[in-house]
Amino acid sequence: MKYKLLITALLIGSAVVLPGCKDEFAEVNTDQSVVTQPDIRYLFTQALQEFEPAKYQQWFYNNLQYTMPWVQATIYDGGNSSNLNVMGAYENASAQVVRVKTRVEEIDFLLSLMEPEEAATYDNIRVLCNPLLVFLGIFGTDMYGSMPYSETEKGLVTDPPLLAPEYETQEELFDLWEKQLNETLTILGENRPNQVPLPGNQDFVYKNDLSKWARFINSLKLKLAVRLIHVDKVRALRLANEVATHSAGIMNSLDDDFFYCRGSQEYHFGDDLWHGRGGQNLINFLVDNKDPRVRFMFMKNDFNSKVVQVLYDEGVSLPDFIEEKVNSIIVDGRKVFESWKSPGEPWVRYIGAPVDIYVRENGYYVQIILTLIISKSVIKSITHFHLPILK
Repeated sequence: MKYKLLITALLIGSAVVLPGCKDEFAEVNTDQSVVTQPDIRYLFTQALQEFEPAKYQQWFYNNLQYTMPWVQATIYDGGNSSNLNVMGAYENASAQVVRVKTRVEEIDFLLSLMEPEEAATYDNIRVLCNPLLVFLGIFGTDMYGSMPYSETEKGLVTDPPLLAPEYETQEELFDLWEKQLNETLTILGENRPNQVPLPGNQDFVYKNDLSKWARFINSLKLKLAVRLIHVDKVRALRLANEVATHSAGIMNSLDDDFFYCRGSQEYHFGDDLWHGRGGQNLINFLVDNKDPRVRFMFMKNDFNSKVVQVLYDEGVSLPDFIEEKVNSIIVDGRKVFESWKSPGEPWVRYIGAPVDIYVRENGYYVQIILTLIISKSVIKSITHFHLPILK
């Protein structure tokens, strides 16, 4: 009986409350025609926030799992196999163009609703979107070739919606990109007094310093010139000369760099950064030419001279590809490390793994791969208390 009384009380209470809720929502559900339009300044900030050339899947999957093995910079653990060219999950730079272009189309649409005089007060903000799109466009077409650009996200503002944007080649886009960058430089250089300012830190990269934006744009013109130098040398040199003579100058210090700490929002099951093993072809080339970049791109193996000597003392055979780089002598019946063969330390300790997809059928190559993968753990287990020599 008590439960029945409780339910009745709740129903009566609901009947009393609901009319009040209805009155409150009546004030909220206003006519769509009088809803305040989005603030264009904040739409620009959203475009800037979306500007992320290398999202999580780009640097983790595209670069480390696919691109680097494809260009033979690295190989997979255990060696490459016949699925080397299989593409899995990815999120490329072309997708990033779409994200930014969505905000740009929204900005252009809102400006189209204004009187020309009012719309002109947003010119600085409008053109600052151009270098974001050009950067992503260059980045995307460098890697993946043709992409939708001009008509991307036009479905937001077209009737009927444009849902199949035209693909454009990088070569076709050069003219548009140059036009966009020049338009931006021109408008920013005019220092128009009637422009709507970006409040506070809405421009969280350059803090509305238009001179730094101009230097960033000049750097993009140089990117275009580099890509044209072997296709249209006259045009490439013209672009370079325009940059060299422009009053804003070029990016020549860290203060000019386009940088902000976005932070991490995706962890994808807590994946660690996976680099793979250095490719034999690339490492051999770097070592043969004593290119110092090998020291920053790759790690030396663990077989330093002291480790080699400990293994000799323990009676453990060195892998063939390590032994063949060692000059050793016999002293009182004891094998002694004497020196490294040419080119010596540190070069001899950079050894790449073969990229051949049939490497698992070659015992010598399998030895290299397995040794590179497990060398540290094997050495530690053999050397026991000699661990301080591992450096």
